[in-house]
Amino acid sequence: MRFFDLHVKFEFKDFQTFGFHNIGVNNSTIIEVVVNNSNQLSKKIANKINIVNSTSVELLKKGIKKFDLVYFPGFYLDSTLIRAVAENKKAFEIPISDILNVSGIKRAYIMGRIRQFLRLCNRSHASYVLTSRAKDTLEVKAPSEMIAIGEILGLTKDQAIRAITETPESILRKVLR
Repeated sequence: MRFFDLHVKFEFKDFQTFGFHNIGVNNSTIIEVVVNNSNQLSKKIANKINIVNSTSVELLKKGIKKFDLVYFPGFYLDSTLIRAVAENKKAFEIPISDILNVSGIKRAYIMGRIRQFLRLCNRSHASYVLTSRAKDTLEVKAPSEMIAIGEILGLTKDQAIRAITETPESILRKVLR
């Protein structure tokens, strides 16, 4: 099985020793656009994974067609956004660093949010990708760890595996064609 981590925030050369077939590295293979107004919804950059990041549902819906992945911090349950992602055959980025870099009640809160968000994604047939958003090798998690975290978030083992195999591979195929 070929495993992918589509969002790493450092130049990660030893990804194969962790069990990954391929990774996406910030500014090398990934372009992330943090959007606060519609003027920031720029053109898609070819041959790169384009990620739109915003807390505004309206801005995310406007930018869906131009981007490959949608990162919605806070994971608010907005069924119109989730349906729009499903209809446009895009995917949500679910970074495990959002969970691992906090503790206590804040961790429990974000885990609950992500669990509900993923449940709604599954009901709406919206795709999602588990990523690490690791800033260094200590934050990188092996595929088996990412699958286990996916299961903790309410995914079945097959859904968690798909979130780091089939879905990211299809995104890469679209981007690199």
